[in-house]
Amino acid sequence: MIQKLLIFAIITLTLFTEHAAADTRAREALEFIVSGDNRDPLIRSVEINNCVSEVVVDTIIFGEVLIAHDWNQAIWNSKQYYMNDNGQYTLLISCQDNCASYSGEEGFQEMLAFGAMLQGIDLTSSISIDIAASQSRVDAALRDLERSCPGVASRY
Repeated sequence: MIQKLLIFAIITLTLFTEHAAADTRAREALEFIVSGDNRDPLIRSVEINNCVSEVVVDTIIFGEVLIAHDWNQAIWNSKQYYMNDNGQYTLLISCQDNCASYSGEEGFQEMLAFGAMLQGIDLTSSISIDIAASQSRVDAALRDLERSCPGVASRY
């Protein structure tokens, strides 16, 4: 009996440790993607738990904004980069279902809806992040994130 309990405890501890390590690796990768080497002071926090991330950004004009992404819905093969209106590159990953939500102070939702209308991108069905490092380094971080959060399988 004691031997069975010991085996159960070891298996449980091993699974918990692997899950915690995966979340730590995913958090470090995501933090690098959004903050780069310089740790952008406008990024207030980066958290990820069970492949659902929450990034709090101080937009200065609209106050703090919470950006949530469900990486379980990511279609990794759809990854692309484009240059936004600020001259900064943005990472865009399509999702199988709604995978993004944005919440902020008054006026933020209206501004977000207007921007989405101008760009023609449904912001809730894709993961969109302004990147703070080179694309090749972000790709390396994305590989770590994908190992922790496999997303949705897609051949293309």
